[in-house]
Amino acid sequence: MPVHSSNHISPALVALLRITVSLLISTAAVAQAGYTAQIRGTVTDQTGAVVQNAKLTMTNDGTAISNSATPDNNGQYVFNGCSL
Repeated sequence: MPVHSSNHISPALVALLRITVSLLISTAAVAQAGYTAQIRGTVTDQTGAVVQNAKLTMTNDGTAISNSATPDNNGQYVFNGCSL
């Protein structure tokens, strides 16, 4: 009775695996291309005292899109989800 090896992988399966891996790698690369940031800080005057209720505006020079933030009672502000 002939012995058949089960270690043979068909060329079609190898090609399918290569395509799948290539797609997964390219998808991961695209996902890393865009990200957002968080910018935080404290608003103070010349004496170092915190400034409350100031209106802060940050504008992306490339897109002219603006985000606004208002400091809390401690002068701290946060810009969330800033596209870079």
